Amino acid sequence: MRLSCHSGTLPEAMAVLSLGCSRWGSLVGGVDPARARALVERAAMLGVCHFDTADIYGQGDSERMLGKLLAGLPAAHVTTKAGQRFPLKKRAILAAKPILRPLLKRRAGLADAAARNRAGVLPQDWSEQHLRKAITGSLKRLRRERVDDFLLHSPDSAVLLRGDAMTVLCALKQEGKAARIGASVDDREAFSAAIADPRIEVVQLPCLVMQAAPELVEEARARDLVLAVREIFSGHAGDAGAAIAAIPPGADMVLTGTGSPDHLAETHKLLDGASC
Repeated sequence: MRLSCHSGTLPEAMAVLSLGCSRWGSLVGGVDPARARALVERAAMLGVCHFDTADIYGQGDSERMLGKLLAGLPAAHVTTKAGQRFPLKKRAILAAKPILRPLLKRRAGLADAAARNRAGVLPQDWSEQHLRKAITGSLKRLRRERVDDFLLHSPDSAVLLRGDAMTVLCALKQEGKAARIGASVDDREAFSAAIADPRIEVVQLPCLVMQAAPELVEEARARDLVLAVREIFSGHAGDAGAAIAAIPPGADMVLTGTGSPDHLAETHKLLDGASC
């Protein structure tokens, strides 16, 4: 089908729904191309035009799948992230995926090992060389000349206060490779540091962090920052209504990482009736 994006004008208080693509292409419990296609088709029907990914998701396959599918959705808004990198051993997984995938389906032990490997902490690299290489690769995989939002991926407060990584992102924005720049943070300290940097335009953060820091949310709103809340189902497993109701006021974008088109539609309906 020809994809189109037909969302209307949103009320000022309503947050935009974004489809998170972190599990796309993953070896363990991941979203395969057929399911990704179904998700994007349902998103287009609902008017959901925002998609969130990162260069490390699925060893780059998340961006590859998204780039292919969004070729038919020109109005799509894409956020991607960089700053984490795969060790050589994990990079080798990409080439081995066609062999590993059927083996994982047949052998539970291998699947468990892959899941533990996926959960490990990845090394970070905030150098100009790495960030430039990362956005070049992301743009190629996404089949775009510019990404809408380019974010640092889980920097701590020290990285943000030092400021050199954001200096690189500023240069990339000036070169036309990103429309907006910012950071995807994991804790209160990093959220506070992100607000303190006037160059940051977008902050992505967990719902629990946003709930625990109303004064920082107020500062962010005063600065007119875009706030994208993620992990909205933490503490609300199986209760989408409660999860949506718990999103604090001030969220501009709400991320859901569902692999189910029906769950996406349910979340969209609930968010449509809520004010964030």
